[in-house]
This record gives sequence, structure tokens and C-alpha cells, in this order.
Amino acid sequence: MSRRMSQSLLAGVVLLMLAVLWGWNSAPGCVGTSHGEQEIQPGAHVAEVRAGVASWLPVPTPETVSHTSRPKMMLTGRIISEESGDGIPGAEISIQRLGRIESIRSGVDGRFSYEPPISGEYSIVRVVSEGFQPFAPSARMPGLVVSVDEEEVVDGLVLALKSLGYCEGVVHGVDGRPVSNAKIRFLTTGRWDPSSGVPESVESNLDGQFKIPFVPDALLQAELNGTFSGIHCLCIASECPFVMDLDADAAQAELKYVEGHVLDSAGHPVAGVQVSATDAEFRRTKIMGDVAPVDDGGVDMGILLSALEMEPRQETVTDDDGSFLIGPLEEDEYDVFVSKDPESMKTVKAGARDVRLRLPPAGQISGRVVSELTGEAVSGFSYLIEKYWREGEFARGRIRDSLRHRGIVHDARGRFEISNLPAGVYRLRILADGFQRSVRSTVKVAAGERTQLTISLTAGHLLQGIVTDLETGQPLAGARISEHEPRHQGLWADAVDEVSSLGTPGVVETAADGSFRLTVTEDALWASSSGYRSWVVREPASWSGPLRIALSPLRKDAAPGVEFGGVGIVWASEQTSVGGVQRLTISGVLDGSPAERGGLAAGDAMLAVDGAAAEWEEASSVGARIRGEVGTPVRLRLWRSSSRQEYEVVLTRARLMESD
Repeated sequence: MSRRMSQSLLAGVVLLMLAVLWGWNSAPGCVGTSHGEQEIQPGAHVAEVRAGVASWLPVPTPETVSHTSRPKMMLTGRIISEESGDGIPGAEISIQRLGRIESIRSGVDGRFSYEPPISGEYSIVRVVSEGFQPFAPSARMPGLVVSVDEEEVVDGLVLALKSLGYCEGVVHGVDGRPVSNAKIRFLTTGRWDPSSGVPESVESNLDGQFKIPFVPDALLQAELNGTFSGIHCLCIASECPFVMDLDADAAQAELKYVEGHVLDSAGHPVAGVQVSATDAEFRRTKIMGDVAPVDDGGVDMGILLSALEMEPRQETVTDDDGSFLIGPLEEDEYDVFVSKDPESMKTVKAGARDVRLRLPPAGQISGRVVSELTGEAVSGFSYLIEKYWREGEFARGRIRDSLRHRGIVHDARGRFEISNLPAGVYRLRILADGFQRSVRSTVKVAAGERTQLTISLTAGHLLQGIVTDLETGQPLAGARISEHEPRHQGLWADAVDEVSSLGTPGVVETAADGSFRLTVTEDALWASSSGYRSWVVREPASWSGPLRIALSPLRKDAAPGVEFGGVGIVWASEQTSVGGVQRLTISGVLDGSPAERGGLAAGDAMLAVDGAAAEWEEASSVGARIRGEVGTPVRLRLWRSSSRQEYEVVLTRARLMESD
């Protein structure tokens, strides 16, 4: 073959290859790549963001390019403000499947959509938006678990975020004067995970002032040109605003970690278990004038309950191999324990390694949630499970946090499973939108066994009403009607409260004529509007007719609060036996209330309300029957122990303020 023929043949081959390549890249179902880009295979998913909405779009394949196809599976929902009910645009939503996390963002109205690549169980593990507390910010909350089957569209998911609380402060220099440009750094993120959107630092202004997100139990330190302050904790005892003083003798915080493993009773590593650490100093007491451990041979639970109620806590979750890394921690001794089993506690120094915590043999609860009326599965619900502590009682304070577990489930068949539960007796509450709350008071869990349940939910009660201004009588448009109480608890309590993580909230706003319609499922209903005191209705499902609510305008310097229609009775914690039947006992009456004017006194026992006996009832139940619309009568029959006589009185309900 001649040299010229060889060159011609080679050129033809090159042209043929180029033609083939050009045809492949332009053919239906194929995606070409440019220099530096990763090739995307047909059938894969890519993220496309338009106007803040992230959706997962399938790359065309030869089978789909010729016609428009609908996604086989889809998750859709909305991120809203718990206070206003408005959609939150641009919220970052993290979705996890088999350890892999993908992130999308909500659109301008708070709506989001996600197309799962395969069927199975997905978890919305975190939602973050500026100005709001994150959803599932810590290891305590497992997130929203959604089961998606083939060709299933899961819609109507709603997650409510609370507004973020802020704490103000000022930085003083070594001369005691305010200083600008000082950096206030988060040394730790306390009860929230570091990935919850907490800023690394903020800076003081010209007046030395700063404003910082209130992250519960976080540790802060201020610094300016190598001069540091002491360490400040945003804990339950914190006051806002606060002062951070730079000190020439203060050093940069040197924080350490505690490393270890959680093992089951057979010595195998346990993944996904929450581990907590608290300062051991809070579990000490003075004995004979000296500070000593409460009990070197074990844990004094009485002292521990009080300590954990106030003590700042660091938390983490074990990895797949059962390992954990908790901190950063100050130089000190810490009580480290599996959160759901405080008796697994070990006291170690910050920086300790290879700490071994052992779980007792555990069981699990699984089952289905169905409609009592139709027998059909309830696909979306939240649960709260709480372990009885001792002798049928629940623990209090922070130890109660450890023995309470919450979760949100969306499963087309209504299935749920709660694993790694220490053996014992539990109370399980199920809450679903449009249904009354279900409570199983005695659910027994045995080690190594599965407790199977079927829970039937009763439909909720449709309530209608109107909200007006108390002074003008004019309807209030845009007033918020909610099954969640307006919060006046303080920064720390609001920051650790996880009500917003419990599922779809019952929230509506009044129309232009002040009217509203809401299916009530909870024990109370609140009406609120900016510039007014809130109003509460207890046991709203007991109302048969339209509900008329008049809100009191807030005067200048008047304290906000919650009002109700009632007679002003304060109940005692102990009941009185009258004729062998336990009756609620009055411990006092509010000054100037209908109860005081009617002559009710401390020690009187309640026998009946409007002719219906009040026997063996809780205060909340009897109180709900006594409360009602302002200006309406209620007839009470009581027993006075001092004269050993019954008496009856008719009182007119008045507008009263709820006490803390």
C-alpha cells in the first residue's frame, strides 16, 4: 500500500469516528459533555433550580425522549412558619437515604418537591432557613420518615419552623469600656448539631453591642486582637442581654472531646444511638462540709434528676460501628451516658478515649395506624413515646427528655416501628391531622421481643367561629387560630421546645369577616393576633355551636398573656374523698373573680357541673366544663367540709387571665 493511500485511509477512519461521535452526542436520550464536566448517564437525575425551587429531573433516555412522562414517584410538601402559617421560601431541606444526603430548596411559597430515584424509606433529616430554628436540629429528633412505594406520589407534607430567638450583649475591653470589632465565637453548638446553620461568629458594633442566635447550651467566647473573655453559656440560667469582659489573663479556650463506643448486651456495636454528656459537678453534693461524689458505687437518681433538669448537655449519635465523638468540652469531669438509659452512665475526664457504654437488652414496638371509621390506613402521623420511670410515674426535668422519643412517619400503609427501647412499660401517643389524639397508656416492651399494635384513630371535631375586637366589635381578619400555644416561655425554653417537629400543625387564619373553620384534634385551641392578648379554649371538641372569641387590645406597657372565659377556681393537687368518691378540691380563688364573689373557698370539693357529676376526673376535664363563653352561666354543686354540707351556686363566666 502506497504512503498516499495509507494517509487517505487514515483520514477516512478519523472522519468516520468524528461522525459517529457527533451522531451519538446529538442522538435522542444522550447527553454530551464539555471539557471538565462529568458525563451524566441516561436515566440519572440532575438538580435544576428555578426561582428557588429545586426539583430532580430525569435525564432523557431513548424511551422517554419522544413523549412527556410523569415521574413515577414524588415527595411534595411545604415549609411554613409556625407563628404565621406562611410559607418559607428558600429553606434548605436535607433528605437522607441509606446514609446519602441530598439537599433541595423550597420555592417562593414554601413548597418543595423531590423525586426519589428508587422506592424505599427516606428521611427529611433537617430543614434550615435564616431567621428560623432548624427542624430536627439535634440527635434527639430522628426527622420525618417517609416510605415511598413504586409509582406513589406522597403529597401534603408540612413542616413548621419556629422563629429563631436572639440574645443581645456587649463586649467590654480590659478598661471596662465597650469595644468594637470583637469576635464572639461559638465554641460549641450545644443541643444543636454543628450542621444546623449556626454561624461561626458574630462581631460587635461601634458601641460594643452584638446580637447572636440563642442556641441552647452553646458555649461562647469573645476575642479582640489576641485578648479573650471567659466562656459564656447560653443555658437555662442565662440572662439577656449579657456582658462579655475581655481579660488580659484569660486564655483561648482549649476544648476536648470524649471518644468511645456503645455496645449491646452481647458486646456488639450499636449504631444510631444518642449519647449525652453533662458536667459531673452538677451530680455532687456537700457531705460533712466536703464536696464528694454522691455515690461511687452507682448513681443517686434523686440528685441526678435535679442535676439534669438544669445542666447544659452535649449530644451526639453513634456511627455505623457504634463509635461516638462528643464535644467539644471544657476541661472537667463529665457524666457520659446513653440518653435513653441514664444508668449506663460513666464519669470520665474531657479528652477520655475508648469509653465503653453498654445498652441493656432492648425490644421494639411496631404496628399500624388506621381510621376507626373506615379501617383505612392513616398515612401521616407523629408519635411520642415515654417510658414510665418508677412505680407508674414519669421522670421529670431533663431525665424525662431522655426517656421520651418523638418521631414523624409517612407510610401509605400506616406502618411504624420504634426500635432499641429498653424493657419496661411505655405510654404511646399518636397524633394525625384531622383525627383526635390516641393514647395507649400501658404498652409493655420485653427484651428481645417485638410488641405489635394496631391503633385506631377517631375523626376530629369540625369547629367554626368568629374572632372580633373586644372594644369595637369589628371582625379581625388574619387572626391566627392554632392548636399550638403562643409562646411566652423565654429564649431557652422556646429553643429546646420541639413542638414544631411533631408534624402537621392545626393552624388557620380568619377570613376578612373574622370567620374560621378548623378540625380540632388537641385538648386546647388558641386565638392570637398582633397587638392583642391571646385567648384559649380548653376541650374545644366539646363545643357544639359557633365559637365567638373577642380579643383584648394590648395597651401601652401592658403585659401580653392568655385570657379565657371562666370563674377563677384554682385546684389543689390532692383530691378529697366525699362519700368514698375522690373529688377535685379547691385550693383558692382568683381575686375579684366570679368564684370569689360567689363565696367559693379553699377546701371546697366539686360534686357536679351543670348537673353532671364530677367524679374521679382530672382538673383539666372538670375545668374545661366550667370554662365557656363570657357572660354565660354555669351551675356548680360543691361540698364544704367545715360545715359538712352541700351547697349550689350559679356563677356567670367572666374574662380572666391565665396564670403561669
